[in-house]
Amino acid sequence: MSIEPRVSWLRESATRLDSVDPAHTDYADLEPFRAELDGVRVVLLGEIMHGDGSSFTAKTRLVQWLHQHLGFDALAFESGFYDCHVAWQSMQTKPALEAFREGVFAIWSRSAEMLPLVEYLGDQIHAAQPLELMGFDCQLTGTASETQLVNDLEKLRRTVGLEVEDWALYCLEMRKLVNSEWREVKPPAACVAKVQLIHQHLLDAVSTHTPFAHQAFWKQFLNSLQTEFQNQLADEGEVQPFWNQRDAQMADNLLWHLEQNPERRLIVWAANLHIARAAASIQQDDTFPYQGFIPMGQHLHTALGAEILSIAITGLRGEMAICWNSDVYKFDASHPSDLETFCDQAGLENAVFSWRKSDAFGDLEFPAKFCGTQSCNADWTNVFDGVLYTRDITRSHLSKQ
Repeated sequence: MSIEPRVSWLRESATRLDSVDPAHTDYADLEPFRAELDGVRVVLLGEIMHGDGSSFTAKTRLVQWLHQHLGFDALAFESGFYDCHVAWQSMQTKPALEAFREGVFAIWSRSAEMLPLVEYLGDQIHAAQPLELMGFDCQLTGTASETQLVNDLEKLRRTVGLEVEDWALYCLEMRKLVNSEWREVKPPAACVAKVQLIHQHLLDAVSTHTPFAHQAFWKQFLNSLQTEFQNQLADEGEVQPFWNQRDAQMADNLLWHLEQNPERRLIVWAANLHIARAAASIQQDDTFPYQGFIPMGQHLHTALGAEILSIAITGLRGEMAICWNSDVYKFDASHPSDLETFCDQAGLENAVFSWRKSDAFGDLEFPAKFCGTQSCNADWTNVFDGVLYTRDITRSHLSKQ
């Protein structure tokens, strides 16, 4: 019986990893993958559903290699644009974990599997080229927005000399936004209109004021926050309106980070679905659950082309759970034509590969578990540029620290 061509290609072309443990700092095994990163300015690292703890550690090792050996100098999280800005400033003087929790979503910042990454960020803080922490989400995600945002907005108002009626109302509604209360109880239309008007006055004042510290940041953040207003007001649905609004804004925030430093090389930490393109083509059973969804990865691909490399994560077997959650999601059994089955037949345990320069998988639909524990069908070569495969997926655990 002839060997399935995709299995043969994986045996010959996948970069096999000696380890996915961040403590394994001999990166010789990753060197064959270096050629795939020629001309790449942004590496997008996905994960299946934020509960695959083994993905966190595998990505951490990749982050360390990209930083130390390829000159990538910033790590942007699917977390608050504002919160991570504050967290990076705090990390200069505070313990790394305390600062990290000021910025990054609790699904990561409370996970035990994230501790090696946080320790690495802290260890590198005073290096010649630290790995700068950034955020690109329009959502308000860490403790920084809970404890500092309203005070910082008041300082900003004073800096730009804005005098406006109902500022106290604006601050009250900002506190509700931080707590996602607009999602649960929609405010009256008159209240929303007043808040948005005050917000626009603040944005206009910031944009036209004489230069001051972090002016560009505040202008971008206020624009981003306008999107979060709409997100929290959106109605629930199969593909919620805020998906497109949020992903477009996340792409805009990332592009802003790149524009601030033309020499920057950026690592992006996000869900597989956010780094995807052509998501509407993904089929699950007889449905297309992401019909109409335009992910962040699509916007970035349009803007940057070959300067980005998107690497999605998948695995053959295992389970996933958010670190504090008792609900565990176990992988469905693999099918003979699954990508994960091909990887297993190729003898891969942990590996990374890009199919961007190969037609071995091109123009073929095949099932894979990029979107959860159940296989979905797509021409995945048109959705992601490559794959980080870890045969055994393990759940995220709550940190005791």
